[in-house]
Parts: sequence; C-alpha cells; structure tokens
Amino acid sequence: MKGKVLMGWFLGLVLIFSFGCAKKQVIAPSQMQKEQPTVVKTEEEKPVTVVEEEEEEGKVAGLEEEKISEEELARQKKEQAFKKEIETFEAEDIYFDFDKYNIRPDAASILEKKATWLKEHPNVRILIEGHCDEWGSEEYNLALGERRANSAKEFLINLGVNPDQISIISYGEEKPVVVPPAYCKSVRQFMYSHGLRPNSSVPRLPSALNITPEMADTCQKVWAKNRRCHFVVIQY
Repeated sequence: MKGKVLMGWFLGLVLIFSFGCAKKQVIAPSQMQKEQPTVVKTEEEKPVTVVEEEEEEGKVAGLEEEKISEEELARQKKEQAFKKEIETFEAEDIYFDFDKYNIRPDAASILEKKATWLKEHPNVRILIEGHCDEWGSEEYNLALGERRANSAKEFLINLGVNPDQISIISYGEEKPVVVPPAYCKSVRQFMYSHGLRPNSSVPRLPSALNITPEMADTCQKVWAKNRRCHFVVIQY
C-alpha cells in the first residue's frame, strides 16, 4: 500500500516537471524577415531627387521656349510679308496730264488695286501726296497738287475705302521725284514764250540756246514723272 502511494507521487512529480520545463518556440530573426509582407513601391511613390526635378523643369522650360520661338518666327514672317505688301503699295504712283487733276484710265486701275488692299487692312492709314512739275507759280502748283491728291482720295472712297484711312497733302513742285536738269529751265522759257506746253511737239531750238531736241525730250519726260500722286503708309 505504501509502495503504491509512493509510485503515485512519483508520477505526479514527473508530469509537473514535464509541463514546467516545456520549451517556448523561438522564431529566428531570419524567419521573421521572411514572414513579413513585402511592400512594393510604385513609380509615384519613389522619392524624386533634386536633380530629377531640375531635369523635368528644364524639359518643360525647353518646350515652352521652343513654342515661343515658333510663335515668334511665325510672327516675324507675317510681319515681313506685310512690309513687302506696304512696299508694293507705296511703289506705285499715279500720274496726271499737264495742268490736270482728273484720274486717267491707267491711274484708275492702280487705284482699284490700292482700294482692295486698304479694305482688306482697315487699320492702315495712308497719306496721299500731290506733286506737280515746275511749270506754273509755287502757289498755283500747291493748289494743283492738293486737287490731285483730293481726286485720288475721292476715287478711293467711291470704291468703298473708309475716309478715315486717308489723309492728303500737297507739295506742289517742292519734292520732284526726278530733279530736272538745269537746262530744262531754258527749255521751259523757250516753250512758254512760243505758246507751247509740255507734251507739245517742240520745234528745233535756236542754236544760240545750246539746247538740242534730245534735251527738250528729256525735260518733257522728267516733267511727266513729277505730275503725280504718291501714297505713303503712315499707320498699320
């Protein structure tokens, strides 16, 4: 009986000792690292360096500069083309017969082209200059030049050009496009004394004047070139 009791105590101690000394499970660091979830960083989450930011800003700035350059180039080309149009407009004068201010057929065709251009560019303003040859007094030529400029203006207005686009001025004989040779004064005096006018057939001049028919013909052509209206673009 005593032996059975001792055996029971012994088995009990063994069980208690077994539970008390049970080893706890230890997880190795390497195992913990393996078991942790892996976080994948997307492109947006990656940190951007200062250098990358500068490169990106440089690309944007470069594109903007390229766009500005293209726009500026296009603007310059447009401006150059318009300036050529202005040069063409100013290069064509209209001419008048001696002591006349009515618009001739050849002048009418030129004015029609000018009117079309002016209506296409309503912001353009022009100055019409009236000019004369050296025949007549200064006062008379100033008045004649004004009448010529006004005739051109009225013709353009009748074709639909805004009157506000047009101003006029007379220079009379002050600003010839071609300066007559000095001998033209003698030719003019001779013609006037004989009742002749420009475009008249000039007879052979006296040898005492030292003027040839060729000289007289030259004077006729010069005077014809100075009987005109000149057109200047003063605003655009």
